[in-house]
Amino acid sequence: GASLRAFGQYLNKSKIFGADIDKDILFQTGNIKTFYVDQLNVLSISNLKKQLPKLDLIIDDGLHQPDANLNIILELLDHLNENGIMVIEDIEDTFQDLFEILSHQISSSEKYDAQIIYGHGLSLVIRKNTK
Repeated sequence: GASLRAFGQYLNKSKIFGADIDKDILFQTGNIKTFYVDQLNVLSISNLKKQLPKLDLIIDDGLHQPDANLNIILELLDHLNENGIMVIEDIEDTFQDLFEILSHQISSSEKYDAQIIYGHGLSLVIRKNTK
């Protein structure tokens, strides 16, 4: 919840949503509301999506394994507003090839641009283009 609270203070006129598998740490305060989600369960992600408006920014900093990340991408990518951004953080180096292929596939559509950011760890950044 610390990063959510930081975003909540910095973006104090924005609605901030968080999600976690640990129901004991969920909270609601000011402009922040958190929800339960299991990234390995597509139905859980779909249920989360039904509770949220379209989003400008989605940061996946949850379960750092490809199946969980792919579930988030497949279920929530269409839930971005135009020019919205999805970030998949902390991709393990062993999965670099998989995410490079995924980035290329996503970018082959005119609807999205995607790229791998190389730095301290790998991140996949996807932007939804305007119509």
